[in-house]
Amino acid sequence: MTELVEWKPDWSVHPGETLRETLQERGLTQLACATLIGRTPQVVNQIINGKKSITADTALDLEHGLGISAEFWVRLQADYDLSVARQRRARTST
Repeated sequence: MTELVEWKPDWSVHPGETLRETLQERGLTQLACATLIGRTPQVVNQIINGKKSITADTALDLEHGLGISAEFWVRLQADYDLSVARQRRARTST
């Protein structure tokens, strides 16, 4: 019997990159996004630039404003956080 091996990439993309691409595809500015989700333009900019995480509350706001499920955003953030933690441990364990 063949052993299943889970693929774990050694890179990750902050969910802000996905948000940036979504806004570009929809022709929305960061200001328009901020208005749609009830956040400041600074918060949207920080998320897009990878300086701020997408919290559960922010995910709910994105769901309401953009129609993309909160679960999608939370999973992206969790996957990113886990990848960063793995990379950090790999660097400190060698």
